[in-house]
Amino acid sequence: EVEDFMRACEATGAERNPDYNAAKLPGAGLTQFNTARGGREDCFSAFIEPLLRWYPKLRVASESFCHKVLLEEAEGQVRATGVLLELRTGQLITVKCRHEVILSAGAVLTPQLLMLSGIGEKEHLKEHGIRCLRDLPVGQNMQDHPFVPSALLGHQRTPEAPGAQYRNSSSMNAQLFWQSDLDKQREKKLQRSLGADIQIIFLNRPDSSMGVKAGLFLAGQKLFGSLTPDYRSDYKLAASAVATLMRSLLKFQSVREAFTARFFSLTIVNNHNQSRGTVRLRSANPHDPPLIDPKHFSDPEDLEAFVQGYRRMMAVLKHDSMTKHMDPTGVVPLPSADAPQEEIETYILKNSQTTWHYSCTTPMGQLGDPKAVCDPEGRVQGVRNLRVCDAGLMPVIVSGNTNAACVMMGDKVGAMMARDYAGDTAQLSSGRDTAAAPVPAAGVVPVALKSSL
Repeated sequence: EVEDFMRACEATGAERNPDYNAAKLPGAGLTQFNTARGGREDCFSAFIEPLLRWYPKLRVASESFCHKVLLEEAEGQVRATGVLLELRTGQLITVKCRHEVILSAGAVLTPQLLMLSGIGEKEHLKEHGIRCLRDLPVGQNMQDHPFVPSALLGHQRTPEAPGAQYRNSSSMNAQLFWQSDLDKQREKKLQRSLGADIQIIFLNRPDSSMGVKAGLFLAGQKLFGSLTPDYRSDYKLAASAVATLMRSLLKFQSVREAFTARFFSLTIVNNHNQSRGTVRLRSANPHDPPLIDPKHFSDPEDLEAFVQGYRRMMAVLKHDSMTKHMDPTGVVPLPSADAPQEEIETYILKNSQTTWHYSCTTPMGQLGDPKAVCDPEGRVQGVRNLRVCDAGLMPVIVSGNTNAACVMMGDKVGAMMARDYAGDTAQLSSGRDTAAAPVPAAGVVPVALKSSL
């Protein structure tokens, strides 16, 4: 199936690309995974847990909640001195820093923490009664990779398989990176390579999980859209409705038959999204989630790029090497490749989702750049002893999954900090007076906060 997807891409004009993370991005290739021991690897397991064995002074405050960064202002200077934490017991504690506070809460919560601490747009902070210590465009410039999925019914049944055989399978086994006409125009204007803006992901699983997900998603949409609020908590009614809808929507005689159906998907991602969103405070209460508005499709070029990507996807899907495995009409009916522009646009707007690749809300840039929150080394501009190191630091989102890029930034920022604090004679890049706080040789007690989300 994966090889047939590659053949369909080649037959419709693409080249094979054995490594899309190397010299060039466009082309069809097998997906590269960030995995270990059969599952997706996370940064805490890869980088923090080993240190717990090697550095007994390292403390991890698991399931804690950060209220804000503690800032001091004196003689026109603002510096971070620590953070205010709420432990899982509900106790509030202050954690002081000898050198720096590093925020790695992500492109949504890091802006919230900065704004709660008094760093952000002055007028917005004033709305919530927060004194502005540094007027910076925090929470602006939000970028994402919206995507449009499809559910495709396979011709063959799924064999019975124990859950352990497929539990860690992501099913994203191959990709096609392709450049729209709009992206080619941007590339020509900028006079530099942009790679490819459209990513088409082929998903195939040898198990029933995609059928379960697709069926429950469709059933849930119909069920909760038609029931009155009084009945939405009635589990017996919900279970009966799901069973009925699974049979009718997926055209099977029984729910068991639907759950063992073979499903595929071709998913379109726009990796050069031109729309820019925001992260704003809901209130001055740190427990109130921030207001997130990605503003997808606020730039009309994004919808046009998706339409071009959709037509490219349908060319692949309609190829003989694909149709022998699946029904190209889609569980949710797909517009044809030559359908009117408005019909394809309607389908895209109705079915688009976020990849959760939220980025660029605390972007780095040169000193004096009105769009920058941080400098090129991640330090918050105008604030000493405070850095950001997460996806928010990107000035422009990367052309693919953000995970590896964030790991790289963590490694790079860590290397720069190690350089800055290499010894008593090092000139600290934060600009502090090194004599005022000598670097301790062995008394440093770093604190790592593991998110419970």
